[in-house]
Amino acid sequence: MRFSLILILGGAFALAGCGGGSSASSASTSTPAALAVNHAHSIVVMPNNPDDLLMGAHYRLYKSTNGGKSWQPLVNQMVLSMALDPAHPSTIYAVSLQKGLEKSVNGGAHWTPLSVGIAKGHLTGVSFIPTSRVVLAYGVGIYRSATGGAHWSNVLAKQSIYSIAVGADGTAYAASSNGLYVSHDAGLHWKAAAQIGNQPVVQAAASGKVAYAIAAVALMKSTDDGRTWKALTGAPSVEFLGVSPTNPNEVFGEIGAQGFVVSRDGGVHWQKANTGITDRNFNASVVRVSPSSPNVVYTAAWGLHFYTSQDGGQHWTRTATLIH
Repeated sequence: MRFSLILILGGAFALAGCGGGSSASSASTSTPAALAVNHAHSIVVMPNNPDDLLMGAHYRLYKSTNGGKSWQPLVNQMVLSMALDPAHPSTIYAVSLQKGLEKSVNGGAHWTPLSVGIAKGHLTGVSFIPTSRVVLAYGVGIYRSATGGAHWSNVLAKQSIYSIAVGADGTAYAASSNGLYVSHDAGLHWKAAAQIGNQPVVQAAASGKVAYAIAAVALMKSTDDGRTWKALTGAPSVEFLGVSPTNPNEVFGEIGAQGFVVSRDGGVHWQKANTGITDRNFNASVVRVSPSSPNVVYTAAWGLHFYTSQDGGQHWTRTATLIH
């Protein structure tokens, strides 16, 4: 299985062309060479409004209130990862390249740095467990806060963590260079998934009691909160996954330079889902399904071209292009 550079580095450091920029623009049929350096690292969809979005891109953090048709730049930071508190969606946690771990209580307009006592640059992602309101920050190990970021503890050390996914009842999954780790107590304790072993796992994705893991030899699946795993032998070699938060059988996979495939039956059968995606050698690094409207799906290609689907990924529309 061919691993995506962006996922291997936890969504962080594809830094060619890194720098400042100007503003967002509407969709364009032309593609200037300068667009190739910009891309999305993270997308957050507000839980009660599928048109209300935040996107962390290579140059800035952007906000859209119309489903990605237009964007307002918020801060000049490369926001690598974001997670919000569904009960208080104005509260957002993020990891940026410039500032490290941060918190916003006003929907991303202003941010306050959070100190977790580790070296700058060692965090690449953040996740939130709604049932216990626990924040997990990861990169070089995993740090946990049950106090909204005021206090942190190192709950998994000496591991390179690429992604964390949150399932049902406080179950969490951590993809690492040394296998997959599973926690059943909101990130307090972690145990390696023995059936996956110590092969690298690039990404974990979860919805309810179902979880998927992109491992070196196969796409793995669990239907019992990560206690047992089996290989999806017919799955294509996907580089990252997106799973519907309301339907764990609806899974999106991106195949580098080829676009999306989608499964509606939990990874048993797959079909192409590229209609409307016009980018040559399409590559994306994030796909998000709206929590409140599962037919609404968002992704962004290198460029930065932002795409929207209103029918569960069957058809896509390029709604905007962000230059810098």
